[in-house]
Amino acid sequence: MSWKEGKVSISEFAALNSEISLPPAVDNDSPPLSVIRYHILSGNVNNAFKYYI
Repeated sequence: MSWKEGKVSISEFAALNSEISLPPAVDNDSPPLSVIRYHILSGNVNNAFKYYI
């Protein structure tokens, strides 16, 4: 099993509530065993960033 990590950079001048495209995620055994998760690894001071999938 391999785990891949992608990076997304957001300008500090991005407008509030901006929508950012995320890299596509693929799980080869999807469904019924598909598990796809996105996480903010760092830089989310005071939970300033939220994501919705």
